[in-house]
Amino acid sequence: GATITRHESVQLQGSGTGSALWTPATGLSDSTSFSPLAIPPETTNYTLTATDANGCKGSDTVTVVVDIPIPSAITPNGDGVNDRFEIYQVEKFGKNSLQIFNRWGQLVYEAKPYTNDWNGKAAGGTQLPDDTYFYSFDYGKGEKPVTGYVLIKR
Repeated sequence: GATITRHESVQLQGSGTGSALWTPATGLSDSTSFSPLAIPPETTNYTLTATDANGCKGSDTVTVVVDIPIPSAITPNGDGVNDRFEIYQVEKFGKNSLQIFNRWGQLVYEAKPYTNDWNGKAAGGTQLPDDTYFYSFDYGKGEKPVTGYVLIKR
């Protein structure tokens, strides 16, 4: 198997004689190649089935783990460590958007596109209290947004 970060790729290395078929085809450059490029949107078990000229089949499975590194906490106290909510390679996703909600579901911060600058302040610039907040981050690639929680602890 392999572990990649979301939107990164990995070359699958299958082998055999005859024809190849990878399932599912999601995120693959060519599901009929023995060595396709895989960019899965989430952790995926890929199965390669090889069929030789006599119709004999063999198969094997590989798991590609997709890590989505989004912080679970920020400490915006000005020390330069974890002061901002930083999403890995956010600059690659120009159509992204971020929404931050408080525990009562009120929108407290929003950015389109988000550029890794949220430091625990509300849209108006006031410090948000130390608490757990809910985020919704949309990469802007037509997939459903990534959601989760982020703790502010100064």
